Amino acid sequence: MFGRDASCDVVVPGKDVSRRHAEIVQTPKGYLLVDSSTNGTSVNDVRLEGQRVLARADVITIGEEKFRFYADTLVVAEAAPPVGQTSNPLPPVPPVPPVVPPPPDAGRLRETVHGIPSAAAPPGAPRPASGPLASFIVKSGALKGQRLAVKTPVVNIGRADYNDVVLPDESVSTTHAKLQRREGVWVLVDLDSTNGTFVDGDQVKGEMPLAPGASVRFGEIGLVFEPTDDAAAVAKGGSTRMMEVMTMEPAPKPKAQPPAPKPAAPRPVAAKPVAGKPAAAKPKGAKAPVAQQKKGSGCGGSAALLLLMIVGLVYWVFI
Repeated sequence: MFGRDASCDVVVPGKDVSRRHAEIVQTPKGYLLVDSSTNGTSVNDVRLEGQRVLARADVITIGEEKFRFYADTLVVAEAAPPVGQTSNPLPPVPPVPPVVPPPPDAGRLRETVHGIPSAAAPPGAPRPASGPLASFIVKSGALKGQRLAVKTPVVNIGRADYNDVVLPDESVSTTHAKLQRREGVWVLVDLDSTNGTFVDGDQVKGEMPLAPGASVRFGEIGLVFEPTDDAAAVAKGGSTRMMEVMTMEPAPKPKAQPPAPKPAAPRPVAAKPVAGKPAAAKPKGAKAPVAQQKKGSGCGGSAALLLLMIVGLVYWVFI
């Protein structure tokens, strides 16, 4: 029984965990996971609908905690005879271990921990049997010179026998660290160990990616990490996947347009005087034209007219 209550077999703290969250029940068909929570339980990142038969290495998610399921071959006990009925005198037939059908998503964890198929193995394609995904070469301690295989994308490392990679040394914690493969990149997580986890001399704080040939130390035990799976496309000395360099050509600059020709300035035209209207103002600096004098009678014409008037007046008085 998993849950937040102290009476559960596995106590899982967290606000999203119910008091009695989920239970693993032994049945003739296999080990059955039954969900009885409010916020749900996931198996291999797929939400559980009621119940499900578990397969080896399934990952169970309850709240923020993840558990990997391991179990030996299930042996079904012989049913006891009813009360009042004698048992069969013949020797009992040994039960045949049931074949547990793997769930549809059981093979997805062979690719990534999040169930995302890799490009090397498309969905629905047959997966041939292969060797370990990675390995640790022990450089110090009781297991010096041995090669420890990593067969699953999520590996628990520690001193206890239930870990996937067991390091029997007092400097290694019971549950020391966890190794995960995420989309082709191996990531090492320290599980609050006593003596710490180190990669190439740097202590692991939270998560740290592993490159091929990295030197790893759990407590006082030194190892060398060597991935062997096709998805570990990480260059030695780096910790991220290599990406193709994309070159972008700059946009061509627009050609400069020739300047438009300036219009010629209009020539000034002299205004002609109109009869009865004053002449237009002359521009500054222009020379005034010389006025031509009209020919007339002048003073001689005026004197003759005055003389005629005097002669007419004398003639009128004396006649």
